[in-house]
Amino acid sequence: QRIYGTLNQWFSALDARQSCEVPRYAVQRQVRGQFVVSGGRQAGLKPGDKVILADGLRTPEDVLNQGVDSTMALAEIRWVDEEEAGLAVLSGPTPLSSDHLVAIPL
Repeated sequence: QRIYGTLNQWFSALDARQSCEVPRYAVQRQVRGQFVVSGGRQAGLKPGDKVILADGLRTPEDVLNQGVDSTMALAEIRWVDEEEAGLAVLSGPTPLSSDHLVAIPL
């Protein structure tokens, strides 16, 4: 009985924490000038959604550090399937590589 109570508290704490965190979708690859992310319809993404492409090794606290803005770009979701989505850069520098790149919804 106590184990179930403890587990329920733990799951509630996890739910509360995750509800406050902004999702970050890993960029898997680049195809014909578009980046493909590991998040699609199941993750709630839709064509037309705007995202920020950023270095996934940086933390949100780094956003005000010098030089970070030169590595970020505004992008738009162009197509979506169940588990992937394709996006194109709208503004800012186009990343040269998808290594460590994440898409953060606006």
